[in-house]
Amino acid sequence: MSSQRVPGKVLHKVSGKPILQYLLERLKRRHSVALLIVATSDDPSDDPIAEFCARRNTDCYRGSLEDVAGRFRDVVVHYNLDWFIRINGDSPLFDPELVQKVVEIYNRNDVDLVTNTIVRSYPRGQSIEAVSSSCFLKTYSKFELPEDYEHVTRYFYRHAGDLKIWNFESGEDCGDESLAVDTLEDVESLEAIVEAMGRPQWTYGWEELLEIKRKLSAKAEVDG
Repeated sequence: MSSQRVPGKVLHKVSGKPILQYLLERLKRRHSVALLIVATSDDPSDDPIAEFCARRNTDCYRGSLEDVAGRFRDVVVHYNLDWFIRINGDSPLFDPELVQKVVEIYNRNDVDLVTNTIVRSYPRGQSIEAVSSSCFLKTYSKFELPEDYEHVTRYFYRHAGDLKIWNFESGEDCGDESLAVDTLEDVESLEAIVEAMGRPQWTYGWEELLEIKRKLSAKAEVDG
């Protein structure tokens, strides 16, 4: 809730629905998701997120505001997870089919981390990581920089040669595009995309969503 660019971002309402709800609706429709946890902070400013989760019968774990990696470490220990998938809360239009893709890659290979962020071929807002809990707990003790604690997996990428990392790509060049919500302009874009939908929002994949955004942008340029 303490986002600097969009205060209260994850519960900001778009077309009458909190941004976080869009993401949860999408993820809850994936049968491969055994447990869905909202990992937020124990800062009082994030009380509304905990209340939001309680009303929707969604697990919510609260930990450090600044040490986000430590928050993940505590989630791993508290829930006794063998591995976990990380998706950011600023990705309300995240494609749940990517969860299935990551599950299959992780289960079929001996890896520490599965990611689609080393070579960015998906739009922002479609980033996903699957992380081995044992590797994460061991690696956390080696963190060195403030950014390691803030960005959770930054250390993994700096030391990729020492770890088993699998990067998968979309087959398209969309890394410079975005479906994430980081600014007020992104909030407006999200609302326009939602209003252009003709069926339930969770049925749209990332390619369809990106096409809607492109058409809206092209129309705006013509109208402008």
